[in-house]
Amino acid sequence: MRVYPGEKKRAKRGRPGTFATLLVLIALASVMAVGHTIASRNEVALATGTRSDAQLEFFLQAADRPDLKEFYESLDPAQRLSMARNIAQYDQAGMAKLLAKLLASIDPQARSALSGALKDLAKRQPAAVADQLSESSGFPRTAVFSALHSLGDSSLSLAAERLAQPSTRDGAIAFLVESGGAADESALAVFRGSTDWDTKLAAAKALGQLRARSATHALLDAYRSAPPERRLALLGSIAAIGDPESQDEVAAVALDESAPPDLRAQAAVGLGRIGSVSGASTLWRLLGTMEPTLASAVRSALIESGDNALLGEHDPTLMVAISAASKSAAADEVLAGYFGSSDRSLRLRALRSAGGHPRLAGRVFDLIRSLDPSSDGDLIQAAVDALRNDGRPDLLAGISKDPRLAGFVERRDS
Repeated sequence: MRVYPGEKKRAKRGRPGTFATLLVLIALASVMAVGHTIASRNEVALATGTRSDAQLEFFLQAADRPDLKEFYESLDPAQRLSMARNIAQYDQAGMAKLLAKLLASIDPQARSALSGALKDLAKRQPAAVADQLSESSGFPRTAVFSALHSLGDSSLSLAAERLAQPSTRDGAIAFLVESGGAADESALAVFRGSTDWDTKLAAAKALGQLRARSATHALLDAYRSAPPERRLALLGSIAAIGDPESQDEVAAVALDESAPPDLRAQAAVGLGRIGSVSGASTLWRLLGTMEPTLASAVRSALIESGDNALLGEHDPTLMVAISAASKSAAADEVLAGYFGSSDRSLRLRALRSAGGHPRLAGRVFDLIRSLDPSSDGDLIQAAVDALRNDGRPDLLAGISKDPRLAGFVERRDS
C-alpha cells in the first residue's frame, strides 16, 4: 500500500499525542486512587471516632452500601470493635439493618459486640429488629433470633406479623418453630385472620412444624373450603401435626382413588404420624391397593406408626423395616421371629436389623453358635456386626474362642 509523504508526517505527529493521552489517564487514575484512599481514611475515622451527627448519617447510609462487608473487614480488629460500639450508641431503626449486615463478620469479638448492640436495640426498636428476619442463615440470623428471644412473648406476635412479608417469611417461620409451643397462638391468629393465601399458608406451615393440635380444626375447616391448588399445603400441615381428631378426614383422602396421588401420599404421612391401630390398618390396606408411585409414602408412614403397624401378618420385609425403627420389645419379638425364616434374604435382613436391639443380644449369640461357617458366613457376619453395634465385647470374646468363628470377629477388628 502506497503512503504519501504528508500521511507519514501526520502519522508521526499522532504518536506523541497518543502517548500524552496515556500519561494523562495514568495521572488521572493516580489522583482518583489518592482521592479514594483519602475518602476511605475519612470514613474509617468517622466510623471509629467520637459520636457526631456526621457519624450517625454515615451509619444510616452504610447499610445500603454494596461494599459494606469489604469496608468492615478491611478495618483492623480494634477498629471493628470500635465501630460496633459506636453503632450501639444510636437507637434509630436504621441501625438494625446495619447491625444485621455487619454480623456476617468473621471477627468473633466484633460479632459479640454487634450482637449485644442488636439485643439492646431490640428493646427500643423491636419492629426494626424483627424486620431483620430476612437474614437467611449464619451468624446474622442467630443474632436476630437471640435479640428477639430477649423480648419474651412479645417477640412471637412480631414474628407472626412478618409471615405476611415475602422477605421475612422463612425467617419468621423458623423463629416461631424454634420458640416452640408458646408460638402456637400467634401463628394461629395470623392463619385465622389473614385473607392472603401466601400468608395463610406460611402460618399453616409454622403450625404444622410446631405440631400445634390447637390448630387442627381451623386447618381442617380451611382445607374443606380451599381451592384445589391450596389443599396439598394445608393437608401437609394437618399431616405434620398428627392429631387423632383429624384421622377420619385424613384416612378418607388417603383411600379416595379419585384424589390426586400427591394428596393421597400426604394423607398417608398423616396417618403414620397419628400412629393409631386403625390408622396403621388403613395404611396396610392402602399398601395393597394404591399405585406404585405412592407406595414409598405408605411404607414410610407404616414405619412411623411403630408398634401399632406390627399387629397381624403383613409383608415380612416391611415388618422387619418397621421393627428395626421401633426398638420396642414388640419389635424385638418380630425380628427374632424371622431369625429362623426359611427365606434366607429375610433372615439376613432381620439379623442386620438386630443391631440397636440389645435385648436380642443373647439370642443372636446363640444363633451364631448354631450356624455353619462354611455355608452361613453372611448370616454369621451380620449377627457379629449386630453384637458389635450393641457394644457387647463380652459376647464377641466368647465367639472368638470358637476357632470356627473367630475369623468373623477378627475381620472387623483388624
